[in-house]
This record gives sequence, C-alpha cells and structure tokens, in this order.
Amino acid sequence: MATVTQRPANVVNLVGNYAIRVDLEYNRYLVATNTTRGLSDEPDTSDSWTARIFHTTIAEVPDALLGEAAASGLISAFAHLDTDANNIVRTPTSVP
Repeated sequence: MATVTQRPANVVNLVGNYAIRVDLEYNRYLVATNTTRGLSDEPDTSDSWTARIFHTTIAEVPDALLGEAAASGLISAFAHLDTDANNIVRTPTSVP
C-alpha cells in the first residue's frame, strides 16, 4: 500500500481488530483488511481483501465511508475503489 499510495502504511488497532492504514490528504484515510474482522495471517484468508476509504472531519462525528471494494489481492481491491462522487475539485484561484 505504501508503494501504491506513496505514503507511509501502518498496521493499526481499530476497536480490537487490526488493519493496514494509510493517511491521505484532505482528512481522508485508507483501511485494508483480509477478513471481516481485520487482518489475519491464516493462509486460507489471504485471497480476499477489502479496501475502504474514509473521510474524517471532527472527533465527535463518525468518519464517513467514501468507497469500498473487495478483490482477491490487496492492490486489486485498492484499484477498484470507486470514489467518483467524492472527488475533491480544486478550483484555480485568480491572482489580481
């Protein structure tokens, strides 16, 4: 994930389950797991990955799920994320 996103990837504990997390720009982050309960090193679970991208605003508001995809490989799941409805549009600023 670090190679694909060009950002550091960390294994984090999310409510008792582990996941790979990559912090992105604009208060967004990516979480990837290979089971419904988190990461597993069991050989039978290594063929199914889920990638989710979230947007966080403030501590009191739950993070918003922007996209989710599942595939047989970690990078494939990441590549299939569909977040078109949540794109950040940068408008050019005019300079006087």
